[in-house]
Amino acid sequence: MKFRFTIANRLFLGFSLIILTLLVSSVLTYTTLQENKQLNEQVANIYSPSVAYLGDMLQMVNDSKMLIKNWVYIERKSNTTDKKKLKNLHSEDFPVLVSKIRNIYKNWTTYEQAAFDSIAITLNDTLFPLHKEIMTRLNSFES
Repeated sequence: MKFRFTIANRLFLGFSLIILTLLVSSVLTYTTLQENKQLNEQVANIYSPSVAYLGDMLQMVNDSKMLIKNWVYIERKSNTTDKKKLKNLHSEDFPVLVSKIRNIYKNWTTYEQAAFDSIAITLNDTLFPLHKEIMTRLNSFES
């Protein structure tokens, strides 16, 4: 059986190849767009808030270092705004920030979750108790 390549057959084959190429290109474009959409959602819902909250945590630690250094040396009064700010940082701000991070860290890898838990525990069980000890022992300029 011999197939004859007439002009009609050649046009049909040519347009069929163009349509097939267009369909394959459309499917690839659609799948790429869906992957980009998922990645954008991850960035918007997971990575951006995570980076922002972790930046807030770093700022909170830096603020606590500055406030504890100034605990006695600059502020000689007992209830100044910086002293209230440090107490508030320990009792309210840090636990609220940790709970916000824990709300979004379920999407992190287990390694990232373990690293965050380690940092949060170290801050809460080591750094802040040391701050509180300094705060109770150095409650006046004379001490």
